[in-house]
Amino acid sequence: MRKLLILIFLIFFIQNIFSDPFFSKDKIDHLFTTFAITASTSLFVKSFIKDKNETQSLTLSVSVPILFSFGKEIYDNFSDGTVSYKDLIYDFVGIGLGYVIVRLK
Repeated sequence: MRKLLILIFLIFFIQNIFSDPFFSKDKIDHLFTTFAITASTSLFVKSFIKDKNETQSLTLSVSVPILFSFGKEIYDNFSDGTVSYKDLIYDFVGIGLGYVIVRLK
């Protein structure tokens, strides 16, 4: 277990050296954008679905920001040829935070 944690730490440390750092303003932009899309979509779906079907609500609330996230990376692939999986990691963290915060009672 300790070796795995050291390996993960080294991977994150080495990634910061390369051109697409794991911690940057672009990554924070991805996080907050998907957070805002998820929170607004979740509130919208929550107001429309009155029967409290949590599975349907989750599916609708999360599918829109996921489509935007993958669409952005596809656009990046065709416009400048770079797809960043790190952007997708931040996108999914933003999606999770947005959904959890809206669902808190």
